[in-house]
Amino acid sequence: MNRKKILLLTLGGTITAAEKVGEGVVPSLTAQALIEKLPKDLLKEVNVKPIHFKAVPSLGLSFNDLIEIGKEILYYFDSENFDGAVIAQGTDTMEETSFFFHITISREQPIVITGAMRNPTLLGSDSLMNLYHAIKVASYEKSKGLGTLVVMNELIHLAPFVQKLHTYALDAFKSPLLGPIGFISEDDVNILLRPINERFTVPLENLALNTKEPKVGLHVVTLNDHEEIVINYIEKKFDGLVIEGGGGGHVRPELADLIINIGSKIPVVLCSRTRVGKILKKTYSFKGSELELLKNDLIPGGYLNSLKSRILLYVLLKSGMDKNKIKYVFEKYFN
Repeated sequence: MNRKKILLLTLGGTITAAEKVGEGVVPSLTAQALIEKLPKDLLKEVNVKPIHFKAVPSLGLSFNDLIEIGKEILYYFDSENFDGAVIAQGTDTMEETSFFFHITISREQPIVITGAMRNPTLLGSDSLMNLYHAIKVASYEKSKGLGTLVVMNELIHLAPFVQKLHTYALDAFKSPLLGPIGFISEDDVNILLRPINERFTVPLENLALNTKEPKVGLHVVTLNDHEEIVINYIEKKFDGLVIEGGGGGHVRPELADLIINIGSKIPVVLCSRTRVGKILKKTYSFKGSELELLKNDLIPGGYLNSLKSRILLYVLLKSGMDKNKIKYVFEKYFN
């Protein structure tokens, strides 16, 4: 049997936080250090190449970091014939980074993102278990063609649906809209579901670093929402905006005209602050309802939550798409 070649990139986060500073821990372990802690039997089956990219909490990552990581992955996929890649990072932005890679890298080889909810200094740390399982999934033949996966707590999730839903629990990651597509049992990978919808991608090469860096905001509507906050997105010259509306996609009636006006100037994507379920399109007609907003050129986020919609909007703007093309992508692939 041919030994699989898997790339392991470490970005930091809890999975690498083995160094104590004061009362807490900070990211410190390199990719090589993590590999040295893995079972030797696994390393006989899989050739794991370590690349230590950064040692930061995941909110310390930037879009430019993700583009550079993507380039590194593509090099090893295309030039060195690697069979898959694993990214070990902090969990706070995992649902965002996974979707970024899912829509910018279209190769058959799987990209698997993992992390830890309990750092390596704690009893019952899940760091090595998750890393071990991620490598197993990345080297599993049936993982091909699924894009980017998130592996946590013995479950396998698709990037467009996975969410972090707890601050510290081991089972913090779930896909509430449709559930995980597989699991690991007795070290065996089991993938039982595959998506039937067409996958959308923008080539990473289109996100050239020398192009304008889009500013994409995210606004959560609230009871007695203030217009000054919303106006700020225009005054600060944002290029795009995601609105987390209430329920099926509603905003405060007093702010509806303002938001519609912003949507006439820049792409504004309408999502739900529930972060689960498709945005409504034809149910309510009151001032600030989804019917009014969508009839006035806001873009329906569909089944994507606001965090993933913001990633998609950024990628589309960065690749040079105008508002009409952006609306087409959201409506064709995610509604």
